[in-house]
Amino acid sequence: MILILAGTQDGRELAAELTALGYQVCISVTTEYGRSLAAPAAELVNDLPLDATALRAFIAKHQIRLLIDASHPYARGASENALQVTAALNLPYIRYERQSSQFPAYEKLHVVDTIQAACQVANNISGTVFLTTGSRALAEFKANLASDKRVIARILPDAKVLAEVLALGFSPKDIIAMQGPFSEAMNSTMFADFATQIMIMKESGKIGGSDEKFLAAQRLNLDIIIIKRPKLEYRVLVHDFTELLKKIKEVL
Repeated sequence: MILILAGTQDGRELAAELTALGYQVCISVTTEYGRSLAAPAAELVNDLPLDATALRAFIAKHQIRLLIDASHPYARGASENALQVTAALNLPYIRYERQSSQFPAYEKLHVVDTIQAACQVANNISGTVFLTTGSRALAEFKANLASDKRVIARILPDAKVLAEVLALGFSPKDIIAMQGPFSEAMNSTMFADFATQIMIMKESGKIGGSDEKFLAAQRLNLDIIIIKRPKLEYRVLVHDFTELLKKIKEVL
């Protein structure tokens, strides 16, 4: 059986394609909502946390022959855990990662390496900050953005996530709970309605809606802060399904 760490739409689509080709596939996700999205794509879906010990046990229990790491490009901990466990078990590992978007030159574009750096840039620009980075790092943003700066958080419509964001001190009027990705027009409407001056995003790739976020913000003449992907040394890295299928046939 193939285990896919699928924290994104890419992983779910990949699982469905491999299942259609006759491979036995199980998917691991991180939320109950992710489980509901992944269920049609594979015969087994796990939504329990997989630290090193749990991942080893899962691999043994389900006789995993290959791990495909299709976790989110910014889920560094998940990838590091998968790399370490598969190396220890001598289990084949393939990293499947969407290509980065290529953005046009723009005088109000700021590219940074970390959330802290993004906050430093934002704190030196007046106006409302609109976060399109998801919910996982909101505590870090809350701790590093100026306390008098209005911050809009766009998150998944998940009750647990919403409770966590409210507990961080975000006001209900500063929370958008909707499932993305969003069109350029939808992004433009949201940015304008919240009087946004600064939009912070990740380099998530086209399937993650990066292009639409960038274009909408650029048309509104907003400051755009992009947090670059973390750099990891993957043993095997592919960017498309054809290349992945070739690697799967080599290891299986």
